[in-house]
Amino acid sequence: MVPSQANRLGKGGAMSTRTRHPFTNALYDLCPDGRICVTDGSKQGIFNVSGQWISGELQQCDPQLCVWVGHTDINQSGESVAQVAVPRRID
Repeated sequence: MVPSQANRLGKGGAMSTRTRHPFTNALYDLCPDGRICVTDGSKQGIFNVSGQWISGELQQCDPQLCVWVGHTDINQSGESVAQVAVPRRID
């Protein structure tokens, strides 16, 4: 498991719905409605899972982190979307 995946795992190995940006320290949270709430200091903004601004004072974010936090769906094989996107060796 790569370090970025390990940081996203919560208790019991479940995928976390929040993470901090490694450079800006902004907090990326998955809202119950599937949107991403980004808090950077005293500013906050709401974005879709592609990183497009919806509302709030904060109007810029890291769209790749929005994808990472927002895609917690499990596909039929039981893997998260983030795990499926990582190429794997097939023996």
